[in-house]
Amino acid sequence: MSIINQLQKSSIESLTALYNQSFTDKDFQINQTKPEFEGDYTVVMFSLVKSLKLAPDAIGNQLGDHLTNNYPQFFSAYNIIKGFLNLTVSDTYWQETLEKNYTDSCFGKKGNEW
Repeated sequence: MSIINQLQKSSIESLTALYNQSFTDKDFQINQTKPEFEGDYTVVMFSLVKSLKLAPDAIGNQLGDHLTNNYPQFFSAYNIIKGFLNLTVSDTYWQETLEKNYTDSCFGKKGNEW
């Protein structure tokens, strides 16, 4: 499972646990964090404001705390910048991914093109 898929799954589970509502990956957007900010991936909080009736920063802090506390194998830190939750992917995740794929001669190749 890719880190983006894991982030979507973890975010949905966390939001459901925190707010006792059902969520899907269509309820929020995930992007790569812009280079000028700290973090690897960004969860955009604005689409959750209306349904949760909370400020984007409050949602981001609660979600960031939940993700880093409950999924430390994936996320090591977070910061909030004006409604954007920037998550840092843990070194453990990257190391395990590298170790898992190091000996796979087909890693990174698409289909049977090679």
